Amino acid sequence: MADKNSRSAPLRTAWALTKPYFTSRGAWKAWLLVAAMVAAVVGRTAVDVAFANWDRIFFNAAQSMDKATFLHQLFIFPLLVAVIVGLEGVKYHANLTLRLRWREWLTSQCLSLWMKDQAYFRLRWVDASTDNPDQRISEDLASFVDRTVTILLDVLQAVLNFFAFAGVLWRLSDDVTLWGIHFPRLVFWVCVAYAVVTTALVHGVGRPIIKLDYERERREADFRYSLIRLRENAESIAMYGGEKVERRILDRRFASLVDNVRALIRRQVAVFSATWAVNNAATAVPWIVMAGPFFAGKIQFGDVMQAGTAFRAVRSSLSVIIDDYRDIAAWRATVQRIAGFAGALREVEVSKADDAPPASIRLALLAGDVPGSASPATASGIDLADAEDHTLRVIDVRSHTPEGEPIAAGVSFDLAPREHVLLSGPSGCGKTTLLRAIAGIWPHGSGRIERPPVPPLFLPQRPYLPIGSLRDALCYPQVSTDVEDARVRSALTDVGLGRLAPRLDDIADWSQILSLGEQQRIAFARVLVNAPKLVVLDEATSALDAPAERRMYALMRERLPDAIVLSVGHRDTLEALHDRKIPFPVA
Repeated sequence: MADKNSRSAPLRTAWALTKPYFTSRGAWKAWLLVAAMVAAVVGRTAVDVAFANWDRIFFNAAQSMDKATFLHQLFIFPLLVAVIVGLEGVKYHANLTLRLRWREWLTSQCLSLWMKDQAYFRLRWVDASTDNPDQRISEDLASFVDRTVTILLDVLQAVLNFFAFAGVLWRLSDDVTLWGIHFPRLVFWVCVAYAVVTTALVHGVGRPIIKLDYERERREADFRYSLIRLRENAESIAMYGGEKVERRILDRRFASLVDNVRALIRRQVAVFSATWAVNNAATAVPWIVMAGPFFAGKIQFGDVMQAGTAFRAVRSSLSVIIDDYRDIAAWRATVQRIAGFAGALREVEVSKADDAPPASIRLALLAGDVPGSASPATASGIDLADAEDHTLRVIDVRSHTPEGEPIAAGVSFDLAPREHVLLSGPSGCGKTTLLRAIAGIWPHGSGRIERPPVPPLFLPQRPYLPIGSLRDALCYPQVSTDVEDARVRSALTDVGLGRLAPRLDDIADWSQILSLGEQQRIAFARVLVNAPKLVVLDEATSALDAPAERRMYALMRERLPDAIVLSVGHRDTLEALHDRKIPFPVA
């Protein structure tokens, strides 16, 4: 699966997510923000070196009772602080602005990939392991951007601090002979050894955090999805009295999350303890090493203070992995989740066979830079084409599951304009799968489908009503501003929902307000508004009484006289509403 294989190369995935933005049109604004942050970090490093020098002068003046120098350094102190405040303000503003713009661009690109060619639908058939794509777009992309910027700034600061303070620490380090062994520049090399050993220690303690954090995000998303599903199906659950079962599902998923978080807490406490011990022990190391020269009168108190500042700076630079360990672990887990999502999207792209990926992020994410995206076993085998004579032709279409198990045997029929045809057959024989193939969203199979060049309109048993105004729901998939108001109101009245006309522009979740029967009437009003050449209905009148059902079909004959109507349903009343019936072959 994409998720598993993509864990091997987080840096490649991160580069694939980063490069397109910084080479895109208008990227100069991003580079300007990067330049501002780099300048602020360089300036801050220079001020930190000045502060270390200030420590030496200030404490030497205090030790030698040099009042004039002491007071002069007190005057300099607020100036240095003011410079730091200004530099941090510039860095903070540029940092947040870059994060926002990068996330905005990256989200837009990923949404385009997810929505293109119904990838949001095909994803479930290509890679079932890619769970919660909504979370990967809304949360993981934001987390990736925030942590990438933070970690890179910390690494840059660490590199600059190392080169700025290594020279100071080298200059203050004396050669020491212990047990007959000569140690040149002892303080410097103790600092390096201390950083290397403690980094290895913390990494060994915290390494499992990466896998645990990855799993935590997945379990959080699963629990949240269960809550959303309960809310969206509240009426059905209430009618069944299914609270006990639903509570067991929620408790089971939350318990799984709690188990994971407890394991994560144990590891995080271990990392926190190790990091805290390492950072605090580092305060005493310079004094231990330099105590001899200090008490021998070879160096002054200010020199020891400056050496301590330089030691902490160099050690921190070499131990940036320790200081950012939890962020790095979370960043790697986030990159793994995005890589799995990207790999699954690439599999969807490959399954489309004839479509070449566009430029920009699809090339970077899906054309090989993200590992773990093996080609699916079955490419698109159902040929979909336009019929210039506006007929619907299904030619020897055979469908199967993504795993290759047959669903429907060879299906063939022709429907001419003005024909209303009922497709009948037992439940589970593949009728809905054929409708998906006609829609162009089921590639698994063979054969050929020719349909009118104008996009068809599909009416499922439970219509989709987007969150927005009732006008938006009526005009869907058109944009409501492109449809005349009179046309919308007329369609609403024709389907028997004229009482809702005053609420056309009310914003609401209409799927939670209208009954299923009313939603099915909205779907027929949508047919009248969009006037397609091909209408495909799948149990689209199941919640309507017989008179209402006859009225809906009569409206289509009256208002769309040239349209092809293909219905799937089991109600006895449907046959009289169609010109003929086609029996569906059973595989």
